[in-house]
Amino acid sequence: MIVGYQLICLFCVDRRPKLFSRSGNLRYHAKSKHPIELRVAPNDLFSNKVAFYFSTEPAAFIKCHEVENPNSATASYATYLVTKWAAGRSPGISSWIKGWELGCESSAKSRKRKSIEVFHTSD
Repeated sequence: MIVGYQLICLFCVDRRPKLFSRSGNLRYHAKSKHPIELRVAPNDLFSNKVAFYFSTEPAAFIKCHEVENPNSATASYATYLVTKWAAGRSPGISSWIKGWELGCESSAKSRKRKSIEVFHTSD
């Protein structure tokens, strides 16, 4: 299956970035190559919902997956990692931020829709 995005390992800062097509592959890579960095990372950092923040194309990612609540601690940590990684890089963080905004809007609508469905089914 070909998807329109890849997930980037933000811990590989000194070398060419490693790209992965699945969050499980990124998780395995991080566990084997970056155990020290993972000591302070949230346990669900590489879940599908949080992988949105590591996606090279967040707008494509949200077409296939749900997105973690942007106010969660894990999403905040992921955003911090990406911002730190992107500092001084070209094209930088601006394209990611645009994708995050789109994903967060989409996620908020989805959460609102689910809560309305739950409300209506509980009558």
